[in-house]
Amino acid sequence: MELAQLLSSQDLIVWDGYAQASLCLDLRQDLLSVGGVSAAVGSERRVDASVRGDSIRWLDGSTQVQTKILQELERIKIELNQQCFLGLKTVEAHYAHYPKGGFYQKHVDRVRNSEGRVVTFILYLNSSWKTGDGGELKIYSRWNDENPSLIIEPIAGRLVMFLSDRVIHEVAETKKPRFSLTGWFRRD
Repeated sequence: MELAQLLSSQDLIVWDGYAQASLCLDLRQDLLSVGGVSAAVGSERRVDASVRGDSIRWLDGSTQVQTKILQELERIKIELNQQCFLGLKTVEAHYAHYPKGGFYQKHVDRVRNSEGRVVTFILYLNSSWKTGDGGELKIYSRWNDENPSLIIEPIAGRLVMFLSDRVIHEVAETKKPRFSLTGWFRRD
């Protein structure tokens, strides 16, 4: 698998066109139909709109498209284990909807004092995204976290994967609603 090979040699990969437009549309429609709740931050899971302004809905396999994507994520998890020896046991995934003006401040995805989250994945579901719409994923170097070293636009079908404890990132303020499937391959 190309993903596992790439991730074994670098902390972050971006794969344009990973998912077909029809799958992205089905996932976005599912996201809109199941709704969501205000996203929380930290191990105490508190809602703080000054840190994060999105709503989420955890995937539970209750719809056909959720089952399909969870099966694909399970396949990726197995490939990552076979090729990168990460000891991954579970997949955790949710839909994320950032309304106009939504954002997520700079952070890493591994909760303090937890070894659970190992690899973060983001699949973008925005079919008509244009430069200037905001909501970009900004990646920062561990050695210089003032200016982003990479800016990734949230274009439909684009898959981003990175090591959860190493990559400092944020979601820039959105100018229009932004949709994604986000989650983690975990050791617990």
